[in-house]
Amino acid sequence: MPAASGEVPLPAHAPDRLSAFASRYFNYGEELFLRGSPELAAAFYRQAYALLRSAGCEGPYGAEEPAAAADPDRAQTGGSRNAESEPLRARLNGLRDRLNRDSVDAVSAELRALREQGLRDPELHKLEGLAALLRNDANTAEQRFQEALALAPDHYACLVNLAGLMLRDGRTEPASKLLQRALAQVSNDSIEAVPALTNLALAHQQAGRAMDAALLLHQVHRIKPGHLRAELLLEAAQTLEQMGDDLMAIELLDWQSTHEPTEPGLRKLAALLERRGDYQNAALVYRKLLRDPQDAAAPAAPT
Repeated sequence: MPAASGEVPLPAHAPDRLSAFASRYFNYGEELFLRGSPELAAAFYRQAYALLRSAGCEGPYGAEEPAAAADPDRAQTGGSRNAESEPLRARLNGLRDRLNRDSVDAVSAELRALREQGLRDPELHKLEGLAALLRNDANTAEQRFQEALALAPDHYACLVNLAGLMLRDGRTEPASKLLQRALAQVSNDSIEAVPALTNLALAHQQAGRAMDAALLLHQVHRIKPGHLRAELLLEAAQTLEQMGDDLMAIELLDWQSTHEPTEPGLRKLAALLERRGDYQNAALVYRKLLRDPQDAAAPAAPT
């Protein structure tokens, strides 16, 4: 169909030029992925794929990172290609999706084979760290997360996981520094920030900074209600009350009274409401407490 008057048709691009652009977008995506920003990398991967489709190319195509090279006689799940023709990133994504308590030994063996081939990739080391955690091998997990960070210092998941291991051993200050680095990679009011914020709250608790911990737990709750255990919510509410922030404490306790009610939480909520002169709502909470205590602490039936 001829172009309308005043319109300039788009120039045709040779397939090899489109492939070059696709490779450039792919490498941008890889760089972002290795820096721990998969949500940003996705757009570049998608653009690379669209360009390849336009060029009529059949991937995979070359990138700066070498493809995994496993035993060529070993059949790959879900296809006839061997590891020599499979990009490393796709291989690692498949192993990540398979990793669980039941498959940890088999996945660990495949990860170990990749390592023995001399491959060095932050995602490889991260997955080995997660597999070690599933085997309750904290020492190996910490070593693997450290190796990943040596290659990608801003890798969000490895910063958070390594900090979590340090907190288990009471290494509060080093863990806090890692978590601050992790939070610099994401928006602090996003769902991605929840693991780092939760661990940082625990670090504050260990260091005796109860007020800082309570404020972070309140922030986590606002981002992802239901993420925190009932006892953590109650502890945070009590600290917020002591800080003089009754409204924030009531916010936590009110949510808990509806979703995960406990007798201590209901008592605290009723007392706070009564103290603030909200006698009607305080009465409703007291009515819950006047029922069978087990009923008061039981979640309401879904409607």
